[in-house]
Amino acid sequence: MIMFETLTLSTMICNDVVMPILLRANPRWLAGRSDLSGLLLGIRRAGIAALILLGYLYFRFIGESYALVASGLISFAAAAQFAPPILIGLYWKRASRRGALLGLSGGFLVWAYTLMLPAMARSGWIGTGFVDQGPFGLELLKPYALFGLQHMDPYMHAVFWSMLVNISGLVFGSVLSRPGAIEQIQAS
Repeated sequence: MIMFETLTLSTMICNDVVMPILLRANPRWLAGRSDLSGLLLGIRRAGIAALILLGYLYFRFIGESYALVASGLISFAAAAQFAPPILIGLYWKRASRRGALLGLSGGFLVWAYTLMLPAMARSGWIGTGFVDQGPFGLELLKPYALFGLQHMDPYMHAVFWSMLVNISGLVFGSVLSRPGAIEQIQAS
């Protein structure tokens, strides 16, 4: 599974990140070459090496203190942040790009505060004081009991608050800004 995921991700990095950057930076340099297979293979191999190195660094610094299931749930909660703009954007024609960006930004900030920072605290990267007492001793801002909402699973707690902020930001940003012409055409 690790080999399959690494190859898939390196192909995605090559096709969707590196090659568009190279084509925008100097398209004549690439146009003069009749065979790009060596270049593509080199980019993919570098991507494989970088991904394996990043995975190893994650394992060494964070992964040892966290179970694989916990890391997967943190990642799933982050990926879930994309659901509101996609679903609301499909059915609500007033949804705008600004609203989606505001919602995603707010949702990811809350996700990072309620899941990522506590994970880093458990791993020893940062102090655990803000997890136990809240930042600056404010009990209402404890990451696992935000605004006094307690007795929930930490993952459900984080998803609840991040989705609430995400959807609120999407609606608020869309109501305050008018969709552009291209957004109106896409909505219809």
